[in-house]
Amino acid sequence: GPGAGAAGPRAAPPRPPAPGGYPPRRTPPHGGGWGVVGVADQLRADATEAVARLHALGLDVALLTGDRREAGEAIAAQAGIGRVVLYVINI
Repeated sequence: GPGAGAAGPRAAPPRPPAPGGYPPRRTPPHGGGWGVVGVADQLRADATEAVARLHALGLDVALLTGDRREAGEAIAAQAGIGRVVLYVINI
């Protein structure tokens, strides 16, 4: 019947692990099936080096973010930043 395939009726797929702390987004495409899209921020190519230089100068580096804890901590870890300040918003 409609929505049935070799594997049975269509249903939303289970959520895969989220690399980098970002939740996957489920997207039902037009015409059938489901797709899962992972969305993540990317560090600039020179970000890790810039953070290392700031540390070498004796500066304490922090990441301020309005994002979720897992996402902020994942990006900070990639950049070599040990302190994350969460829930910063632009008003």
